[in-house]
Amino acid sequence: MEKSGDNRALRTDPKEVEMEFTLIVAVLMVAYLLGSIPVAVIIARHVAGSISDASGTGTMGARNTFRSLGPRFGVMVAVLDIAKGALAVAIAHLPV
Repeated sequence: MEKSGDNRALRTDPKEVEMEFTLIVAVLMVAYLLGSIPVAVIIARHVAGSISDASGTGTMGARNTFRSLGPRFGVMVAVLDIAKGALAVAIAHLPV
């Protein structure tokens, strides 16, 4: 039996179901860990020797880095944050 709109057959073997569940949990953990990397803080410490949320609006992120350290580093933080999200999605779409 197949899911509608999907080529994969429904998994009925308990070992296959457990393996798929484990894979889903692992992908979620990797995505969570990728999202927890504070790119703005890393760049601010590397460039200015301080944390970016200590100045400007008081939040860490691309906008505050842009205001505090300039457009070059603000855009860098934005691009790296977007890349983290894209990488998490790409990992989730890897074939099983």
